[in-house]
Amino acid sequence: MFLTDSLLFIHIPKSAGTSVVSVLENSTGGKKNFSIDPHSTFDVFKKHYPNLVLNKKVFCVVRNPFCRFVSIYRFINRDFKLKKWFGHNYLDIKVKIKTFEEFINNFIFPETVWGDQNHFSPQTLWANNIQYIFKLESPKQLNKFFKENEINLELPLTNNREIPSHTNYMYRKYYNSYTKKIIEDKFKSDLEAFNYDF
Repeated sequence: MFLTDSLLFIHIPKSAGTSVVSVLENSTGGKKNFSIDPHSTFDVFKKHYPNLVLNKKVFCVVRNPFCRFVSIYRFINRDFKLKKWFGHNYLDIKVKIKTFEEFINNFIFPETVWGDQNHFSPQTLWANNIQYIFKLESPKQLNKFFKENEINLELPLTNNREIPSHTNYMYRKYYNSYTKKIIEDKFKSDLEAFNYDF
């Protein structure tokens, strides 16, 4: 999350949060360090800091669950990330998640990361009770929101390919009928609430 004088951004993992925080830091200063995990949900933030949510415009960015889960897989399935989370046992984890399907079937998320959520937590948990919800796939709406709130920078898409996968549907090559059904089931609430499909 990131707090300014007028805005509170809830950072949903792998949904352009790093890019949004970069914009807010460069435009407003603000604060991102709190006693709770930086990926905590809005409901958790409000519980711990009820006075800080008063008179704030609360917003988040969501992403197509199919594309987002591929991004999660690519993000986690790297040596330095596995070492950070699992220490000297990281190779035991790595060998079990060599493919996307193996990752879906075998990866067990470490506890107390991402605000007690995990890679199968739907975005609706983070977005619950949030006033402004933007889609990563429609950056013009978010950039308009920035401008309306005197933030004169646009979303830079940090940590992304030159051509985002949601524009050319590259994420689809990772799926077969089995893995597609798992994501449909795990993220049913996201698909329905935010009107996404494969």
